[in-house]
Amino acid sequence: MKYDITIVGGGTAGWLSAAFLSFHNPNTKICLIESPDIPTIGVGEGTFPTTMYILNTLGIKPKDLIVKANGGLKVGIEYIDFAKDSFWLSVANESEWEKYGSELIKNVGLMNKCPVLNDTDYFAMHFVASDIAQLLKDYSLKNNIVHISANVIDSAVENNQCSSIKLDNDQTIESEWFLDCSGFAKLLVKQTTSKFVSYDNELLVDSAVVGPTQYVKQAKEFNPFTRITAKESGWIFRIPTYTRIGNGYVYSSKFISPEDAEKTLANHSGVKTFKHLKMQLGYHDQLIIGNIVAVGLSGGFIEPMEATAIHLTERTLIVFDEVLKEKRTVDDANDFLKNKIRYIKTLILGHYAFSERTEPFWQAARQSARNSDEIVEFFKSLKNQKYPTKDDNLDVAYPYCQWNDLLKGFNQSHYYPNINIQSKKEIYLATYYLPNHYEYITNLRKEHE
Repeated sequence: MKYDITIVGGGTAGWLSAAFLSFHNPNTKICLIESPDIPTIGVGEGTFPTTMYILNTLGIKPKDLIVKANGGLKVGIEYIDFAKDSFWLSVANESEWEKYGSELIKNVGLMNKCPVLNDTDYFAMHFVASDIAQLLKDYSLKNNIVHISANVIDSAVENNQCSSIKLDNDQTIESEWFLDCSGFAKLLVKQTTSKFVSYDNELLVDSAVVGPTQYVKQAKEFNPFTRITAKESGWIFRIPTYTRIGNGYVYSSKFISPEDAEKTLANHSGVKTFKHLKMQLGYHDQLIIGNIVAVGLSGGFIEPMEATAIHLTERTLIVFDEVLKEKRTVDDANDFLKNKIRYIKTLILGHYAFSERTEPFWQAARQSARNSDEIVEFFKSLKNQKYPTKDDNLDVAYPYCQWNDLLKGFNQSHYYPNINIQSKKEIYLATYYLPNHYEYITNLRKEHE
């Protein structure tokens, strides 16, 4: 069988690819091949506001995500034990941040309140990854995506061109384009000349142990923010979805054993069932090569500190669609993605470069981050070479305001807006009048189920 686009792999990357490309290319024959044998990890997932924007353009509204992917709102991230005091990173837009700094999201978050949703505002969200994959699958199948449940047992890749793949159901699939969404298996891209550039010497975490916990008092515990807590050999995340809390200890195997990592996570979060993951930190230098496009984890991974994986998947799909429509060359698309990846890597390095923790892992991570070319070049590129301002042309994914939240949290040179009396009053009124996150999401679910 011959298709225009064949997607190898399901999950969030595969089904987002199917949904996005089928919407923007309605006359294109698209096939998705999904292995029936790959289990889901089952932890919570977080997004940038850009994800909701992308989904909204497809006709998937915020309320759909809440109801069908057990979602909740994410106003920001609380960082604990990274510095002397805890600090917050807002996901607010620049105009809101100039008015409130991170004080609004901090106060709203700690009071377990949340903003009121509409279909034109784009908020960051939490959800269950397997549930959003199912939502995108249902959407894609309505767009006449051909879905094949089978394993790839062979592929004909030569000179960066894939002519066909063979499945364990005896089918052979030919296609103009192949999207490799096979995760760390990298079924197709590993057969090309695209070079994998490892980040092991700069970002030291390489493992994670994850597991869910259940709510005891959901109205108090279903928080509208991610919490990240620094630990001796890495950091622990807490992502509250509607049905459960996703927890994980992201750590360096050079500084702690998997068994001790389990104990740390259990003691901190109460997790009782564990899954262990190994992470390959780094990226392929060409995500589009020949007729193969590496999307999601097959292209690479920067550690999950800032929930950037889905955002990079979105950007890869956007530039690939522009290549399809001849609005962008492959070289230009790869350069765009390479620059975005470097920038996101830089912001992750920033979480380590300014830490004053004294454990061996943190000392090593701090030194690695400070030695990184990206960190050095980033600060040299700034107008004042100390901290970002409005005058610096930064990536939309992480503007100057979030950088300054981070620098302020680590007691580094930074810019922070003056929060006037009127803004302080508005922050107080928001904590009083905005709805409880759990009650608001519960009512939305009742209205739209």
